[in-house]
Amino acid sequence: MFESTEMLSRGSFLGRVPLVALSRSDVARLWLGRALVASVLWVAPFALHGLTLKALAFATLPLFIHGAVYYVFSQVSHIQPPCFEEPPEGERFEWAEMQVRHSLDWGNGGVVQTLASIGLNSQVVHHVYPQIDPTHYGELRPIFEQTCEEFGIPYHRQPSLWHALRSHVSLLQDMNRTDVWGASGDGAPAPQAAAAMA
Repeated sequence: MFESTEMLSRGSFLGRVPLVALSRSDVARLWLGRALVASVLWVAPFALHGLTLKALAFATLPLFIHGAVYYVFSQVSHIQPPCFEEPPEGERFEWAEMQVRHSLDWGNGGVVQTLASIGLNSQVVHHVYPQIDPTHYGELRPIFEQTCEEFGIPYHRQPSLWHALRSHVSLLQDMNRTDVWGASGDGAPAPQAAAAMA
């Protein structure tokens, strides 16, 4: 909420991409919506319950839960050892190929996993075709995997969310055991950090 509010007040994304001009009524509705969200999240709990732990819980737990769900269903699909591959010297990956190489799917694309993760278990398909409804990802994944195989593009996947989480946490541990340049305490790159940097 804070980033988008700053972006709106500056009129650009990252100070480089200008935003589409909004009418005064659109801007008013936008700020009214932000004020409503802020009052429901941070003002109402304390107005109803005073300065209590209960009010603090109502003000912070929704943000914590939202952050945890977002992290599990999005970052776990990107911060993975195979997702850091760079193109050979002097070459570039095409846009779609880069999306495939820098994302990871988990699970089998089944209905329950797709509904529970809002389709983010099929992160690769989501990145290449963001306009397609997630309910179709399960049917598209096998076709997409076959196409990647035909073109020699690695399609990263883990058998389950649990496997993806374990791999993600293992990479984070390796990254935290290394200095900024990837050297471990003995000067050699840590195994997964080295694989991620290769």
